[in-house]
Amino acid sequence: MDLAREQIARGHQVGLIADSLTGGLMAEQRLGELEPHLALGLMRLPIHRLPHISDLSAMAAVNRRIAETAPDVVHGHGSKGGAYARAISLFPGRGRAIRAYTPHGGSLHFQPGMKSHRPFMLAERLMSRRTDILLFESAFVASRFHQYVGQPHGLERVIPNGISSPEFQPVAPHADAADLLYVGEFRMAAKGLDTLIDALGLLAREEVRPSLVLVGDGPETQSLVERAVHAGVGSQVTMRPRMPAREAFALGKIMVTPSRFESLPYIVLEAAGAMLPLVATNVGGVSEIYGPYADRLIACDNPQLLAGAIREALSETAERRRAKAAALHDYVASRFTIGRMVERVLEGYRAAIASRARGAPQISLSANAKRIHSEAAPTFVPSKMRICHVIESSSGGSSRVVVDLLRDQLHAGHEVTLIYSPVRAEQQFTDALAAIGDRLRVRTVSMSRAVRPHDIVSAWTLLRELRELGPFDVVHAHSSKAGALSRLAGIFLSKTVIVYTPHAFVTLAPEAARIFGVAEWAASWFCDAILLGSQQELTHARDALHLPVSRLRLIPPGVDLSVVSDRATARNTLGLPDDAFVVGFVGRMAPQKNPLRLAEVLGIVAGARPDLRFVVVGDGELFDLFSTALRAQGAAAATTFAPDVDGREVMAAFDCLVCASDYESFGLIFPEALAAGVPIVSPPVGVAPEAIVTGKTGALTSFEPDDIARGVLEIAAKSAKDRETMTKACRDMAPKFDASESGAQIRALYQELLIAKIGAAPDHLP
Repeated sequence: MDLAREQIARGHQVGLIADSLTGGLMAEQRLGELEPHLALGLMRLPIHRLPHISDLSAMAAVNRRIAETAPDVVHGHGSKGGAYARAISLFPGRGRAIRAYTPHGGSLHFQPGMKSHRPFMLAERLMSRRTDILLFESAFVASRFHQYVGQPHGLERVIPNGISSPEFQPVAPHADAADLLYVGEFRMAAKGLDTLIDALGLLAREEVRPSLVLVGDGPETQSLVERAVHAGVGSQVTMRPRMPAREAFALGKIMVTPSRFESLPYIVLEAAGAMLPLVATNVGGVSEIYGPYADRLIACDNPQLLAGAIREALSETAERRRAKAAALHDYVASRFTIGRMVERVLEGYRAAIASRARGAPQISLSANAKRIHSEAAPTFVPSKMRICHVIESSSGGSSRVVVDLLRDQLHAGHEVTLIYSPVRAEQQFTDALAAIGDRLRVRTVSMSRAVRPHDIVSAWTLLRELRELGPFDVVHAHSSKAGALSRLAGIFLSKTVIVYTPHAFVTLAPEAARIFGVAEWAASWFCDAILLGSQQELTHARDALHLPVSRLRLIPPGVDLSVVSDRATARNTLGLPDDAFVVGFVGRMAPQKNPLRLAEVLGIVAGARPDLRFVVVGDGELFDLFSTALRAQGAAAATTFAPDVDGREVMAAFDCLVCASDYESFGLIFPEALAAGVPIVSPPVGVAPEAIVTGKTGALTSFEPDDIARGVLEIAAKSAKDRETMTKACRDMAPKFDASESGAQIRALYQELLIAKIGAAPDHLP
């Protein structure tokens, strides 16, 4: 309704077809207020959420309405609305309207393994052929579409939802407001209300009993009441009927959204706009709303984490809560306005009209659509972008991430170039480039890891290559040296988007000189976005380096989950017996990985359990120091060293993966272990806090060697049945880190930055 209202305000003729089964009196009132302004009228009919026999008559009614009103654009919202909107092209004479579709999550929430996943994705795939433009409300949904459905046949945009200026006014809680507030549907499976009730039960055991008001309705109201009573918190919970969000916000001091599934939830946008303190789960596009504050989010489906987050929020002073809410409010106000959303939706319509006029002249446009096409110069981003990746350190995890991005972007149909330094190039990296083939343009520019006077020559050479090989729409630099040189070159590339991924700031190292932090801060002003791999890295960038929050984006890189070996093959490769309990480590022997701490951990474990076996996969400048320390700890005899093996190929051989790092940007080994069904023991580095649920997918420990060793020993002491349960939990967690999702999010970010920077299609496009 907000979109329709704003389109009317801009002089467009708008009609609305809406469901009559949901929304209640509040929807009746809002639609009644809007109806007099709808030039193409209002039509309401029963539309069931899931497939229903009534869909046939409803689709026929929608078709008749479209025939009567002859719109230029038919924009379907949600899976069912999208199906109705695109099905009109099946009827004679209805094909000239542009067909736009916004999923709003919808069928894309049905994940692999669910009964409805395959038929729904097949339907989405068929309907995609009849879609002129996909307008995704979040990069998360765009990535899900690419992963489950495939490449769209028409245009696509990521256009976040927005809220109006009045909705950015703060809402003060009533004097008798509850401690906690939930606003939304009463559906436990999707909205995680069972997790919230269970978290209150855990807090009650600690004699912490916050009051909670639940505002909304739904089919599981009675089940929710019964669960609260069973958890011993029934007296703390009050239920209120559905009401306007801003009225509901005054009923609580802290809002909790414990969802398991979301797209880009309006309720979180509205709560941030109202400057309401929030406790939220990191699902769907919620991290896109939080942006540089995404480190505040917690994993879903975890009562212990939710209880801890609520406890922390309750213990904060009112001033601290207001400051955090104000920071999030300002960020949301800079990106999620309804004006910005509507303008980008209209731009999408124009782009689809222009694309139809260029590419399908046999399909007629209406007179009004022709006028829109001729009068409005469409400002749209190319479906095919020219992208250049630049990397100095082509070893370790950063090179793996770059290779995955190259493959993803080539598969998506973009023109991709790589410039890398041969100085530290590993054989695995160059072999991977060779396997990609001629589709990828490759150049080399000599770059050193250390800061040297020769960097000036490297920067000039890089700029020359970028100019000769370009023009590029996007230059994406990886790691510190390539990031510095590319951002310096970017000063002379005014129409090119510059993106920087640090792959672990050097300043995360405790011994790093302050000058590096100053250099990162200065260089941050010469790029359009800084991509961060984990909440830990985001927190460091924002709070320690003080980088501009408007440039910080949290997009964990993800891994190719299809590359998983089987246990028997992996053990055969390493020469390990089938019945041994194997503790594995994968990584470079570099200061960041703290090999001396690792040696101490393995020594403690070997002393307590001499029957366990260890495998160390990796090499590096500290390997000799590590092997000496391991011998001193008495664990070398039980250790198999595999310096030249790809960790992904042998991960399945492990019964437990151990990490002892001081810091990580992301930590590719964590999702790779999950995909192989291997529990993880690690301190809170990189993405470990999101990957590890203690007792389910491993153990999140402190940095103390004794604590890390204790985590390993606890897993080793479990029964075969319990370890099998942990293996399943790990595999269930792995899809959260799929590279296809992160790849789609990065491509969507490129498009967003291009629109912001150039506001028009690059010259090389038709």
